[in-house]
Amino acid sequence: MALLLSMVRRLSRRHLSRRDGGVTQGTHMEVVMKKWMSGIRGTLLMILLWIVGWGLGFGGLIEAFIDTSGEILDIWFTAMALPGFIGGVVFSALLAIAERGRSFDQVSLVRFASWGAVTGLVIGGIAMARGIELTLTTGKIFVITTALGIVAAIGSAVFFRLLARWRLPPSQTNAHNYGI
Repeated sequence: MALLLSMVRRLSRRHLSRRDGGVTQGTHMEVVMKKWMSGIRGTLLMILLWIVGWGLGFGGLIEAFIDTSGEILDIWFTAMALPGFIGGVVFSALLAIAERGRSFDQVSLVRFASWGAVTGLVIGGIAMARGIELTLTTGKIFVITTALGIVAAIGSAVFFRLLARWRLPPSQTNAHNYGI
């Protein structure tokens, strides 16, 4: 996550060097952050967050604590990155349709969690339709993918809220403005 934040910081600094005449730095940064949190850039960043979250986050936890010897699967990082990509695409599409006109930092955590749950159910449905052989029952797969979808969605919401707070003036970063 630190790598993603540093990448966004570098790109934002490039935008700061091209200041519009008469626009203050705080207002300009607010415009820059809103651009990062909506449209194609926000969607691509959201998909990247889901890939990293599912691949490194969930895959890493499975590799470290559940399948330490690699008996079930040898490379959990890549195995979990694919559902992360699918989840990122589905989640971004749901947000684009249901939360039209809002940037990611304006959507409540409850709504993020609910769209994450729907995304988790879709990922579980795809896993079952593809006939992926797992030692889990159908119900457990849906529960696990739904829970992971909720965690990934809340993690995405927190990331975008931190991104929005990162460069705004202190008067615009109170908890009331962002629903935290």
